[in-house]
Amino acid sequence: NTVCHLAMELPESCRQMADSTLGICSKGIMQLPPPKTWRNMWLQGDQWQRDRWQREEPQFLYEDSDFMVLMKPATWHCSSQDQGRNLLKQCQQMSSNDRKTVLQKQLMQQDTPALHDYLILRFGADPMFREVMREDMLYGMVHRLDVGTTGSLLLGKTLESFRWAKEQIIRQALVRDYIALVHGTFAKNAKNYKPRGLIMAPIDKTHYHITRRCEVMPQGQHAATHYELLAEFKSKDGSQYSLLHCRLLTGRTHQIRVHCEHIGLPLVGDKQYYRKRAKHDPTLVCNRPFLHKVRFVFSQRSEEPVVIWTPLASAEDLVAVLKQLKISDWRAIRAEDLGRLG
Repeated sequence: NTVCHLAMELPESCRQMADSTLGICSKGIMQLPPPKTWRNMWLQGDQWQRDRWQREEPQFLYEDSDFMVLMKPATWHCSSQDQGRNLLKQCQQMSSNDRKTVLQKQLMQQDTPALHDYLILRFGADPMFREVMREDMLYGMVHRLDVGTTGSLLLGKTLESFRWAKEQIIRQALVRDYIALVHGTFAKNAKNYKPRGLIMAPIDKTHYHITRRCEVMPQGQHAATHYELLAEFKSKDGSQYSLLHCRLLTGRTHQIRVHCEHIGLPLVGDKQYYRKRAKHDPTLVCNRPFLHKVRFVFSQRSEEPVVIWTPLASAEDLVAVLKQLKISDWRAIRAEDLGRLG
């Protein structure tokens, strides 16, 4: 059931794990999400008005003495803001219930809250996290995800573990696999690219602060994305779509979204990167870019690999989009695999 394995410069233990189990397979992508067995959700009980929440509370998928892996829902942003410092000072004087009340307001507000606010409210008063509760360390976040992207996000619990993880990113010693639904097909809309390959296109963010877009430009930073076609779909009006697996080899801002637009296959639901968009069904509603991080592999400081799966079924809104389409080319995904999504 393995479609392909995209090699990375991993520590030997991670490489062995990747060789044996980390090939892309539809079983892993389409399986049901695993039960949460680590830290519980913070807001529990009848006193929290869940029916008024505008977004989900982040959940934790993994924890050891050095790291935690958090499942980031959509509508949380990972940008750094000065307000975090003020909230951190306030947290030192707040009770646990007071901090939970502030979080409840964030879950209910229309504006997109900062993920670091959640981390500050939950862990800002915990001595274990004191070393990483700083703006220049993004309050423990080793990397970021776009506001509309769901999936796993790595947190360092101490200064030493945070720096270890950052070094892994510099060495590209992480596996970051995503699932994306894009407009069009390779045969019709991506003339110079085959259904499986490598996109090498430098990304420039010189004007990002003005346009909120990055561009493929010769003077940009090196950027590389492996990709493969998993399946093709059609909507009721005949518009065509492709489901892709993408693996980041670099970590530029908006990289998958920029690269997919660059080859002529922009993401469904993306309101920033939609140039060259193929004919599309206006009744197909996707309220965010169809991009979900399905698998994440990193190594502990002992170099033992940790594999985190967040199957597509974890993103119910994206599953609902797929259910509106009819599959036209199975490629790597079998009918029974898609059936697992309900």
